[in-house]
Amino acid sequence: MGVSEAVNELIRRGLLAQPPRSAFRQRTLPLGVSIDVSSIADAIEVLDGAANC
Repeated sequence: MGVSEAVNELIRRGLLAQPPRSAFRQRTLPLGVSIDVSSIADAIEVLDGAANC
């Protein structure tokens, strides 16, 4: 096997290797604002009002 073939083989192996993935964990923080999401318009109004303060 020549150098070119060896490099190509290493590249192929590297592309096929799948690194282990850690489990996804959603993190949330309390923002101090309660939003009723049953009305999208009201939720947008609350969020816009909080950003304009």
